[in-house]
Amino acid sequence: MGEQVKQSRKSTGKKRSGIAAFALLCAIAVLVCLTAISFVNNMKAKAELDAQYSALEDENRALKMEEELLRTMLDYSQSKEYLIQLARERYGFVRPGEIVFDINQTTPDE
Repeated sequence: MGEQVKQSRKSTGKKRSGIAAFALLCAIAVLVCLTAISFVNNMKAKAELDAQYSALEDENRALKMEEELLRTMLDYSQSKEYLIQLARERYGFVRPGEIVFDINQTTPDE
């Protein structure tokens, strides 16, 4: 009878160690799956952020070009040349000695 108890304990111990190994293997598999899912989600988020970053860089470049153009226009608008051009266009300014041709006048009917 003592021999049967020993064998029963051995088989129960083997079953327990087999169940523990299976549980450990399942836990590791779950952890690997969760890590893989997390990695994939992080890669997707990184790709989205990279696309946003690229779009913002393009927008920044365009805004810098626009800023440069506006600064150039501001400098020109404060120059003497601009004032003379404005006076000619809006108020018909003519320098001494210049001849003005008005091409908008209608000719008399013949």
